[in-house]
Amino acid sequence: IGNIVDDHATQAREDGFNPLSIEEIVRQGDILMLLISDADQQTVWNGKIRTNIKINIARGYGCGVGIRDRYVQNIPYPCFISVEKDASSTAIGATRGDGTVGSSCREEAGIDLFAEQALWSEIMAICREDYHVLHEAILFDTYLSKEPAEIFENVADEQFVKQLKYHSPTSHYGQLSTMNRHDRKNIHGKISMCS
Repeated sequence: IGNIVDDHATQAREDGFNPLSIEEIVRQGDILMLLISDADQQTVWNGKIRTNIKINIARGYGCGVGIRDRYVQNIPYPCFISVEKDASSTAIGATRGDGTVGSSCREEAGIDLFAEQALWSEIMAICREDYHVLHEAILFDTYLSKEPAEIFENVADEQFVKQLKYHSPTSHYGQLSTMNRHDRKNIHGKISMCS
């Protein structure tokens, strides 16, 4: 375990480990598990790891609570996997269940950036503006009812168009007739910036 001197290092000692500095553990180790927050990764990489690392790195902390919870409960989840070099075919975890898609570190990072900086940021911006225009009424329809969560759950299970069967005919018409009114060039530009 490589760690700064803090409560986590103390806990590691109490658990029977001998934590060393990050630089020293990187020099000694063959495989590095970078289990730190996303916010700290660039600083730690540039300051402590880059000049000491050999070849291997695996990353698994910044995956979010949903993936961690499913792993702890032994529930599989779909994922991307990238073995850039020396594949051993001995991976565990996400490869147990719902499907694994071959990818590359670069592609996977691009997909993350797309989701975080294009898709979800646009959804959040729309919800924010809904509130400014419709005030409390939108809170009931979108937040308290949990309708958007149900829609996305159905999309995950049945695809966008097929899940429309759970909506009224008016809702079908409203969604399908106005979808193409959005500025596709603007949307495409925002997506392209993240890829």
